[in-house]
Amino acid sequence: MKSDLHFDGRSLVPLIKGTSDNWPERTVIIDNQRILYPRKFRKTAVMTEQYRWVNGKELYDIIKDPGQKKDIHEQHPELIKKIEAEYNDWWSDVYPDLNRKHEISIGSLEENPVPITDHDIHGKTIWLQDGVFAGKQANGYWEIFVESEGDYEISLRRWPIEYNEGINSAPIIPADLKYLQEHHDPDRNYAITHFRGQAISATYARLVIQGYDVNKSFPENTDIHSPDYLTNEKGDITAVNFRLHLIKGSTRMSAWFVDGANDGEVFGVYYVYVKKLI
Repeated sequence: MKSDLHFDGRSLVPLIKGTSDNWPERTVIIDNQRILYPRKFRKTAVMTEQYRWVNGKELYDIIKDPGQKKDIHEQHPELIKKIEAEYNDWWSDVYPDLNRKHEISIGSLEENPVPITDHDIHGKTIWLQDGVFAGKQANGYWEIFVESEGDYEISLRRWPIEYNEGINSAPIIPADLKYLQEHHDPDRNYAITHFRGQAISATYARLVIQGYDVNKSFPENTDIHSPDYLTNEKGDITAVNFRLHLIKGSTRMSAWFVDGANDGEVFGVYYVYVKKLI
């Protein structure tokens, strides 16, 4: 580990061991960008023990007003000045170069393979498991930076690799997901009202990246042994693999599952795993 690394947090070991009670109040910042070029005060909250400053506009006393109903920023100009300065210091540390695109890196020795999800698509995205089980439409592109030139395997999946379910399958919805949706997000209720996920009827996979526009049809005989496909113990195709030569640099990647027998209906590729072949 590099000796000059700067850590934003503090070790909790002294508190756990009871060797220190010197724990001053700190300011915590939550920041949600998910855009190519970060923007200040976009979906952010600056929090102290008593106050929460939201999106650079609203201030709430979360001790007296935990529901954040009454904006009091006009009554506390000096406090706003203080926490804005803390936010600006944090911003300069986290985003030192606003002209740099924030892309997903592939081909690095530090992380290979790289898992990529629909959550990071620029376009129509799905960011909850409820939407994945419902088979909702996803369409757009990922911003990618290829760290080094070479041969890559890009694996497209409907379900996460740990789930090991077929692309066109309708797996049973886990009970813990039902519980989570019911108690925390009941408005998105596919998982609550259904026993299984929504099956799709894809017949081929399509991938677009760095000048390539390629597709692979699903084989009728899934008892084949080919690096182009992965199957589970039931014989269902769980992944379609593409092997391509990529050059270093910025690019965009898009991927779809398509029903070639039904007017080309398009389904989302929710999970992509990119591996540089060493």
